[in-house]
Amino acid sequence: MTQDIENRKLKGGEKLRADVTKWSFWLAVGMIATVMAAGKKIEAAGGSGARSLGMAGAYTGVARNLDAIDWNPANLGLPSRHFGSSILILPSFALGLGNNAFCLDLYEKYNGKYLTEQDKKAILDLIGDGLKIYTNLQYDIFGLSAWRIGFKNTIESTFDLTLTQAPFEFALRGTEVGKTVRLDDLGAELCVLNRTSVSYAHPLSNISAALREELDKLEISQLSVGLTLNYLAGLAYASLETPKGQIRFDKYYAHGSGEAIMRAAGVEVDSTDGGQEIKFRPGKIGSGFSLDLGVAATVKKNLTVGLSLMNLGGEINWEKYTREFRFSFSADSLNVVKVAQDTTGGDSLYTTADSSYAIGPFRSRYPTYLNLGVAYRLNPEKIGENIRWLADELVLAFNWRQGFSEGLGISRKARFAFGLETGLLWGYLPFRLGMALGGRYGVVGTYGIGLKLGAFTCDLAFENRGHLFSSSAAKGKAVAMQCKFAF
Repeated sequence: MTQDIENRKLKGGEKLRADVTKWSFWLAVGMIATVMAAGKKIEAAGGSGARSLGMAGAYTGVARNLDAIDWNPANLGLPSRHFGSSILILPSFALGLGNNAFCLDLYEKYNGKYLTEQDKKAILDLIGDGLKIYTNLQYDIFGLSAWRIGFKNTIESTFDLTLTQAPFEFALRGTEVGKTVRLDDLGAELCVLNRTSVSYAHPLSNISAALREELDKLEISQLSVGLTLNYLAGLAYASLETPKGQIRFDKYYAHGSGEAIMRAAGVEVDSTDGGQEIKFRPGKIGSGFSLDLGVAATVKKNLTVGLSLMNLGGEINWEKYTREFRFSFSADSLNVVKVAQDTTGGDSLYTTADSSYAIGPFRSRYPTYLNLGVAYRLNPEKIGENIRWLADELVLAFNWRQGFSEGLGISRKARFAFGLETGLLWGYLPFRLGMALGGRYGVVGTYGIGLKLGAFTCDLAFENRGHLFSSSAAKGKAVAMQCKFAF
């Protein structure tokens, strides 16, 4: 009799465990499907600077001409190899995908193995507060810079997902008597927008004699300030939060409840015979602005120092096709008696509900962050004619990025990047290496290569997230390609 009670209790707990796991994953899969649909809609991806990616983002001091728009608008006012030329960017893309816990090495280590309690603990410790999944996509449609003015049109899609540890703990350990499992740390945010940027830089040449004297003491040969006005046309947005949710397992019963709220604009979830179908509303459904400010200086002609504040006041007002979706479940004293009397396959043991309704306009932030960069250029004449075939020009760079909020590709954790660039075969084959520490990805290793034929340049770069070199130990990847003309 005792064994029968235990078996029935186990079946009831397994039913609740399975359905709560399905409930959590349904929300996550819905958000992931939204991202996949967004990726199909924009037809390309990424953070589009292949040159900057190859240097691990150590690029604030390096960026010139059109590249300065995304890093420091003041750099448009600094001299460069193509200063005074017009730079036309061709359609370019980049794509990044990663997480905070899993890699191929981990899969190969545990796949097919009997998991001990020590193994289960090691896996759950990797997940920590939750499994975080990041994707960033960007597609540069068009860009043009001439002299100290730049213009760029870009489609961006950023997605952040935090999946609660509970489904993984259920899968690995099942139910435990006396344990309370929290379900309120599930969250996600998706933003797809079209960003149009106009930049201008102003070299500070007409300055007072006293200021000029101070700059000369610091050996500052050029000083420039710049700004970028970004118009943000919102294409789709969704955010998911779980304000409450927990399950407690006692000896003979379990009880709990949970709620999730998803606020969306331009995204609809329709019920079909096959399940749920996610649809997008075409066109602009929201708008906003942000401002980038920067200052840059050239020291001793070969050293560049720059500081920029990006996305100041960034905010998008979502006005059309705005809806709120609510999902909930509740189980009150699920015990062996209720399990024994159930004739509905478990549906009467707990209740679930979902609803959606139209809401008014709402706003989302466009995260602000700071860039501080230094770049040193070793010119060809200092390298020596005998090795110019190997290193036409050598650039060493450092970058510090500091976010002021979490989400949409930005982290409050400081990120430090180091990069190197040289021109192989007399500069025809640019080659880049980089590494970064901190930020949301931790250790990052990058490399890139390019092809330069007269006015045409094409660059390709790859990023290893979570490990400097090993592809199997990486927790994410990124790739970028960019082509442009100088004329």
